[in-house]
Amino acid sequence: MKLHNLVLCSALLLSPLASAQEVTLRLDGEVLGGRGFNFSNYWRDIGHASLFITYDTSVTPTSEDEDDFFYHNSIKNMRLELYAHDSGELLDIGVPLEITADPARDTSNRFYTSRYTEEYQGETIEYLRVISRITYEDEDNAGFMRVTVREVPAQFTVNPVPVMNSFSMFPTYNSDEAFANNFSVTIDNNRIYEDIQFTIERIGYVGELVIDGDGDGVADEADLCPVSITDETVSFGDGSVVADVENVYDANGCSIMDHYAACEVVEEEAPRRGIRSVRSGPSSCEKAVSYDLVADGVISYSEARVLRDALYESSTMTQPR
Repeated sequence: MKLHNLVLCSALLLSPLASAQEVTLRLDGEVLGGRGFNFSNYWRDIGHASLFITYDTSVTPTSEDEDDFFYHNSIKNMRLELYAHDSGELLDIGVPLEITADPARDTSNRFYTSRYTEEYQGETIEYLRVISRITYEDEDNAGFMRVTVREVPAQFTVNPVPVMNSFSMFPTYNSDEAFANNFSVTIDNNRIYEDIQFTIERIGYVGELVIDGDGDGVADEADLCPVSITDETVSFGDGSVVADVENVYDANGCSIMDHYAACEVVEEEAPRRGIRSVRSGPSSCEKAVSYDLVADGVISYSEARVLRDALYESSTMTQPR
């Protein structure tokens, strides 16, 4: 077995999962129009758009007052996708529609939420606004991408749906339809400006950023074995006995070999009666692994039999003479 993985496999026995720090917001909208060097040639072709913004929600905001929250260096990426009216084809309007925060490019970003009021026909109208902006400057060019989400007050709409569920710290967004609100994207690519405005059709999180270090299809935060033994085929005795069974993963992100390795961790941490005796055969934990995997639907009965035979063969090879 790969002993350096055994401690990590003890996660089979452990503890609560940490919540992800990065989330991606998706805004879907219909184009209202826009202006700019290239956009005027394309805007009639654009039917709808999807905007994706990835934030690091662990960044602590600074608050100038109760109506403004500022977050510095919390934006990881912004991407705008524009689609044609009829075909739904992804369009290229000739300017970059994606930007990633990158210290190598001398990027900086600022994300903030604000609540402000205006006087209108003798009434005080309250607005909410969320602005995300990444700027960059390097040897090749300079510019920025700014996204503004604006919540239209109830006085101006019929049955409005709010953009944000609350106005405090990092905002949580309403996933219902939100026709009463809009967003705009302003792009500056080396002093070539594009300003595109949309009504919001849908708003919500598309999910947390999936970090899957061992590539088993289970995110690290939900993976009980985040550093799995990834050999293609199950083997025992440091590879001296190979079983003709694929080293598949269960729903918790643990491979078959992870389960056997976890048994070795248990033996190391809690030897029976406190005495580390020379093993004369598989442990009760190792014997149970194949039965448990069959019960969970991970392997078949015939595969379990192959595993047990290989396990016993390995144990006889390691017995003292």
